[in-house]
Amino acid sequence: MTMGTHLRRAGLLAISITCLSAGPSFAAADADCAAMAANPYEVGFETIGKDQMDVDVDAAIAACLAAVEQDPQDMQSRARLARAYYISQQYEAMYPHVELAAEAGSALAQQLLGDALVDGKGIEKDFERSFALLEASAAQNYAPGIYSLGLSYRAGEGVEKNDAKAAELFARAAGLDHRFALGDLGMMKLLADGVELDIEGGVALLERAAELRDSYAMMQLGYFYSDSDLVPHDGRRALDYFLAAEAAGETQGASAAAYIYLGEYDGVEADFAEAERLARKAADAEDGGGHFVLGYMAENGLGATQDMDAARIHYAKGAELGDDGSVEALARLQ
Repeated sequence: MTMGTHLRRAGLLAISITCLSAGPSFAAADADCAAMAANPYEVGFETIGKDQMDVDVDAAIAACLAAVEQDPQDMQSRARLARAYYISQQYEAMYPHVELAAEAGSALAQQLLGDALVDGKGIEKDFERSFALLEASAAQNYAPGIYSLGLSYRAGEGVEKNDAKAAELFARAAGLDHRFALGDLGMMKLLADGVELDIEGGVALLERAAELRDSYAMMQLGYFYSDSDLVPHDGRRALDYFLAAEAAGETQGASAAAYIYLGEYDGVEADFAEAERLARKAADAEDGGGHFVLGYMAENGLGATQDMDAARIHYAKGAELGDDGSVEALARLQ
């Protein structure tokens, strides 16, 4: 998104004859920053922009800092530098750049600052200002801004809660292939939460989000196919989604897949070794579900001799981590 007209004019007035001669250097620095940190939802950067999961934050920060140092009026690079800082959770370093770029009209910066003001990341929460910034970002048809504005309506942050308006905004962002919007709208449709029940449409939205590597959508699809009356049970399909979520970095995907490997679902043969491997991986990451599976295996002698003491230990740890299944199992054993 280009900088606001008043800043563009100010920048042109400030450029000297000497600076003009260095134009190619400015262009190269800006191009390097864009290649490292542009968002694929920015107009004109759909093909070279990087999803936040793919951003090399150190390289992006270095490239965008160089671009900003060469041209302080380059608000695109400031916004992308802010994005790299945001992804790496360096919020204090982000704010000077994101404030300038947001004021200049960058939809990317407006969305980043709007989200930060909601979450209070290194700054005092301000829902009203956040809402205004997200409205401005969404007005430029920037998908992350549209989605975040929908979240504001969904939660009633800076505006009266309105699920119908949230669904409308999620649908608009989903139309731009925003994976979080696809997942959230899909769940609203499947649960008739603020919108009419639409099982086929909801599953299709979640499946598209999963294709875009949204681990939340993968997990929800796994839960639906393993234990829901909304869709036919399909153990193999559930397992595939849980494994995909685990590969995408979702710890709960490992514990959910481990449970499927216990062989209690049609279409999936028991594999206790794999169940234990995944459960221990989840447990090592402080996931209560991993401890539940390990406790269940120890209690029932799955893959090894029954060990009630080990079962109690794992259930206690799972309960401590907030796993409901572990809480129930521990109470039953005690």
